[in-house]
Amino acid sequence: MVLSSEYSLSSIGFFTTLCLVLPESFATDMEGKSLVNYVTLSLFALVCYSLVAPLIKLATQQGAPPQLAVVITNTILVITSLVVSWGRGLPLAIEMPTRTLGMLLVAGVLLGLSVTAYYLALSRGPISVVVPIFGLFIVSSSIAGVVIFGEALTTSRLLGILCAIAAIYLVSR
Repeated sequence: MVLSSEYSLSSIGFFTTLCLVLPESFATDMEGKSLVNYVTLSLFALVCYSLVAPLIKLATQQGAPPQLAVVITNTILVITSLVVSWGRGLPLAIEMPTRTLGMLLVAGVLLGLSVTAYYLALSRGPISVVVPIFGLFIVSSSIAGVVIFGEALTTSRLLGILCAIAAIYLVSR
C-alpha cells in the first residue's frame, strides 16, 4: 500500500511538472480545459515546499551562510520560473499599469525579507518551531482573503483557521 501511495504522489508530481513546463496546448484536454486544477497544483506545491526547510537546515548546518542560501535558492527559483514561463509560451514582457507593477515590487521586497528572515531562523532554531511560526502566514493570508477580497468566511473555514492557530501554537511550544 505504501508503494502505491508513493507512486501516486510521484506520478502527480511528475504530471504536474510536465503540465507546468509543457506548452498550454499539451496541458489541456480536447475541450481546452486545463488538466491541472488548483488543488493538484496546491498539493504539488505542498510536497515541494515541505522539503525546503529540511534542506535549508541541513545546508546551513553544513556551513552554508543563510544569506548565500537565499541567493542560491532564489536564483534557482527565478530560473525555474523563466523555464516554466517559456515552456508554456507565456510572454515574459507585458505591459501593466504602474500601480500593478508597484504592488509586485513591494511583494517582491516583502518576499525577499521574509525568506531571508526564514532562512536565518532555520539556521538558528529547530525546524519544528521555525516552520510552524512561519506557517502562520497561512492564517493571516486567509484573513486577508476575507477582509480584502470579500471571500466567504464559512463556519468550516473559520474552524479551520482556529484549528491552524491552535496547531501551530501547540507544535511550536
